[in-house]
Amino acid sequence: MFKENFGENLMQIFPPDSNRCTVTDFSEFAGKNVAFISPHPDDAEICCGATIYQLNKVGCSVYDIVGVSGTNSVKQNDLLTLKRCIYNLGLDLQGYDDLSLKRMIRESECINAFRCLGVPESNVHFLRLSIYNNKSPDYDSDVNKIQDTLESLHPDILFVCADHDPHGTHGQVLELTKEAVSRISFKPRIFLYFGAWNEFPSESFTTMYPFSEFEEGIKKQSICCHTSQLNPMFPGSDSREFYQRAEDLSYKLAKDANYKRGSNHFAIEAFCEVPEIPSVNLNIIDQLLTAVSV
Repeated sequence: MFKENFGENLMQIFPPDSNRCTVTDFSEFAGKNVAFISPHPDDAEICCGATIYQLNKVGCSVYDIVGVSGTNSVKQNDLLTLKRCIYNLGLDLQGYDDLSLKRMIRESECINAFRCLGVPESNVHFLRLSIYNNKSPDYDSDVNKIQDTLESLHPDILFVCADHDPHGTHGQVLELTKEAVSRISFKPRIFLYFGAWNEFPSESFTTMYPFSEFEEGIKKQSICCHTSQLNPMFPGSDSREFYQRAEDLSYKLAKDANYKRGSNHFAIEAFCEVPEIPSVNLNIIDQLLTAVSV
């Protein structure tokens, strides 16, 4: 289970300093390669949709690296709808088991979501890691998949999910990513993101991206492209839709920042940047793994 003292652990890793959090429009990233590690097909959009949209606008090459298929959360009615479409088109269902069709649903939704944010289908990479629905996962193979993808894309900036879902997939993907990062031949700047399940202490933020009501609408549209996840099968202890969680958190972050800074932001996405020194970098990720361990 997610540790209740996660926030306290994070505060020890990132000591409170209200002056060190910078507000950005990501123009400094213009022209760079930026990759998002998304444990499930919708995590990056939920937590970073406005950021992804802005990075694309300033000329970044944005990539989505999706860890697992997320087929467990596809409802039977969605599966039956796809089967009916295939049947009505006169296509042959032979060779497609239910798991393959569920994966097709989730991956198609993800591609559509990133199109909403201005990112082409070719920039979305599905790793289908063995840690998901596998009694004997091949961890070395999973690390190699992440490592090979990172080496191929060579991101200058890497956004990594560091909150924890009820089934522990986020923590596992974080651990695999940490190992993959330790093996690659370059060292990207690393930002940790959150929001689908947990909230970081505001004192831990290093970077804020304020965004407009228009961008909020684009972000919501991208999250709602994951139609199979509306009224989710596994909402945890939070009854809100994922787009509602994202909205509420971005409004809360803006309200807090406006109060503390005298600003007037509509909504905010916030991140924790891992220090640049590689040895410190990996030690901090180790500490995060302890904080979110299952």
